[in-house]
Amino acid sequence: MKCSLHPSRTVNKNSGKKSKTCGVSSAWREMNDDRLGRDPTIDKEMTHLNVWMEGSSNMDLVGQVEKEIDRINEERRSYGKRALRSDAVSVIAIVEKPNMDHMKNLSYEQRVDFLNKSHQVMTELLHEWNPNWKTLAAVQHHDEFGGLSAHNHRLVMVSTKDKDGISNMCAFKEYNLKFFNHINKNYPARMRSLGFDVEDVRTFDQLTEEEKQERKLHPQEHGVDAVLYKQRKKEELDRTIDDLESKKVDLDKELEATVKEITEAPSLQTYRSVVEENEGLKSELALKDRIIEKLRSEISSLKENIQNWKQKFESISKQAGARLMKVFGFETKDESIDAFPQQNVVTGFNKIQGLIIAEAPSKYRVVPNQSDDTFNIVCKQDGGYKIIEKGFKTRADAQNRIKEMMDLYRTLLPRLKDHLKRKVEP
Repeated sequence: MKCSLHPSRTVNKNSGKKSKTCGVSSAWREMNDDRLGRDPTIDKEMTHLNVWMEGSSNMDLVGQVEKEIDRINEERRSYGKRALRSDAVSVIAIVEKPNMDHMKNLSYEQRVDFLNKSHQVMTELLHEWNPNWKTLAAVQHHDEFGGLSAHNHRLVMVSTKDKDGISNMCAFKEYNLKFFNHINKNYPARMRSLGFDVEDVRTFDQLTEEEKQERKLHPQEHGVDAVLYKQRKKEELDRTIDDLESKKVDLDKELEATVKEITEAPSLQTYRSVVEENEGLKSELALKDRIIEKLRSEISSLKENIQNWKQKFESISKQAGARLMKVFGFETKDESIDAFPQQNVVTGFNKIQGLIIAEAPSKYRVVPNQSDDTFNIVCKQDGGYKIIEKGFKTRADAQNRIKEMMDLYRTLLPRLKDHLKRKVEP
């Protein structure tokens, strides 16, 4: 997954999709011991079992990335080059997730050993691909899905060199299909050389035409994210539990018959064998019951949160008024809600810099600020120029800001111009 200090919020004109870049700080909070992710199977009571292979949970990872970007920008400016874009991809998150069905049959110590070797192999492959890439932190997660979904999680800073040998961050040129082919073709062979039974990964170009067509017809069954994968595993687990419950009933009947048989013709060894099998089944069911109970608790908490947000939304609707809610795309038929917003909402809107514009932004222009290499938005007035906003790093950033103002001016202001106004300050 690609990460940036300031992810782009733009939408692709052709596909209509938003950028999938994640914030570096968000990726780090999900990875470290705070475990602030959206995965409901994370059990913080098991987080102490996680193993840090590089870095630590309390390190200033975001600060390291900022420091490296500052160094690269300083180097590029010294050669007359432009600085990196503010939304440049600076880090990639890599997850090495073994098959859950295989990992559940290993002990904790065996899982740790496998993941340590996997980390070594992946580090070698990344260095071979680009020696300038640097692993900032790497950790083994043993606190998801009851420990059955053990995997490695690492964050890699993707520094590169441009054609002139000057430092750069240009992930799209190297974080591509060729990179994934390099990993997929070499990782299994090297793990097998270390004694692990790892199957080859068949890349898309190795599939038959029938297999390619099947993936196109059923894309939902391939390449799912971790949360959806675990949801499907949970459904499989539920079906397994039902089967085990049925098997337990049959075993109980067998046990009764066996006990009766032992009573009539004692056979201590046969009795012990049946008891051990029954105890093993009970242990397996107990683990699955614990996982299901945790998931049920998460669902209950989610329902409560939804109810709280519903109440908050109703409160906001009453303050904002029917017309303002309609501007933001919310239709409300509640007769108790006034047409116009309450005075505190109007006052708040009038204080927000740049949200509602008093005059058409088509009059605005972008000019450079010679003192610090930034750009200002100005408007011609009384024979001079009045600064509207300043401090933009690039001309493109300033122009995008004017476009945002135009969008707001065309939609929000014409509807509420008699109720919400803002004075443009120099």
